[in-house]
Amino acid sequence: MSTVTNALPLPHVYYDHPSRLYWMQDGRGVWIRLSEESAKRQLIALGHSRQRDDQELSPVDQCLQRLQLNQNVDYAGGLAGHLSGYREFNGTRMLVTRSPDLIVPREIPFPLITAILRGMLVDGDIDQRPYFWGWMKIALQSYRNHRWSPGQALALVGPPRAGKSLLQNLITEFLGGRCTDAYPYISGRSTFNSEMFGAEHLMLEDKTESSRIETRLEMASRIKEITANANQKCSTKHRESIQLDPIWRITISLNNEPDRIMVLPPIAPDIADKLMLLKVNRQDMPMPAATDEEKQAFRRAISAEMPGFVHWLEGWRIPNELVEPRYGIRHFHHPELVELLEDSTPETRFLNLIDRELFGRSTRHGLLHPNGEVQPPVEPWVGSALQLEQHLCGSCSSVRREAERLMRYSSACGSMLGRLAQRRSDRVSRRILNGETRWTLHPPAQEPAEAIPGMETTRPPE
Repeated sequence: MSTVTNALPLPHVYYDHPSRLYWMQDGRGVWIRLSEESAKRQLIALGHSRQRDDQELSPVDQCLQRLQLNQNVDYAGGLAGHLSGYREFNGTRMLVTRSPDLIVPREIPFPLITAILRGMLVDGDIDQRPYFWGWMKIALQSYRNHRWSPGQALALVGPPRAGKSLLQNLITEFLGGRCTDAYPYISGRSTFNSEMFGAEHLMLEDKTESSRIETRLEMASRIKEITANANQKCSTKHRESIQLDPIWRITISLNNEPDRIMVLPPIAPDIADKLMLLKVNRQDMPMPAATDEEKQAFRRAISAEMPGFVHWLEGWRIPNELVEPRYGIRHFHHPELVELLEDSTPETRFLNLIDRELFGRSTRHGLLHPNGEVQPPVEPWVGSALQLEQHLCGSCSSVRREAERLMRYSSACGSMLGRLAQRRSDRVSRRILNGETRWTLHPPAQEPAEAIPGMETTRPPE
């Protein structure tokens, strides 16, 4: 290697060996990607000659060789929450090529943002704003320190045109200005997720692709993986996966119809603390926003207030009763949304089928016989999941078609019974007898009979 080449320091150029391309900063300090031929031209401009003389390699080729050996990286691109430049994580060498554009706090008023959040998140006696403020505060602290911290997925559920998308867009600006549609990966539709690593905000906006329980359980698994772990696997087509440490926050917006909210995962114990479930109310916006010009003026006015909200949020303290050691802020599930979600779950519909077929005509009206008399006490049903499935899907079952739709795969009956045993232990319990799982289904508590329209109800004698 020539003395001249050795005398020149290696430039700030990095070799991205997976793509066989080079990265260097342009005149504005922005990292740009170069082919080998373009990289050579830049190195020649820095003083590396293309003349070979008596050497096997020219000085510029020798410089490229040194770059490949000494300044190679496993990953080059944006990395959510981290500043641009070279860094390492768990042995992975990476070049972060873009930084998040975080808002600089200033002590100014923010009446528009205050009015928007009040109208959206104050629901009668339930004030959800402290949970949103706490979620935002913890996220902003993580991004300002460029250090990962766990954070719940934030679900915003409300009627159409309630401002859910507006709030998601504001969250994008607060978190650095970069977002991506993460639904294909979080729903399990795709195993490739490399496009997510350059965005701080993983946004799912009014997704209705699938409410199948398999998809919802996959979503629960991916949400747990993203919200609770710093180490994330970056998967790209035709490349080996690598481990990176993005700083992510997930938001989900949904309309409050049963078929829309069913996109969310079931609220099981292992996902409950990882999900913030807020009800969004429709309101009149504090500025007119009917025309395109009005909408643009509205957004400019909100953007002008953002530094003030960030400044206030930095000084605001999370109330002691809402502090949670792991996530910083306790999770919250609006009771109306929990009821709506639970009423729509497969296991709730499954329990309804059990009640209709095994324990009476209708639990809602007090377990009545068709002739209107109150049914006498019913004994619990005991058996295996297979026996229950055969009963509900049998030719004599009054709920056969509905049961067949719910039990589309072989383990569906056992899975739903397991979830019911967790959530409704008063109705479903299990025990192991001679190595076989036996389920006990208890009849619902009998309530006073209500009159059914068109039917006389006979009261039992006193």
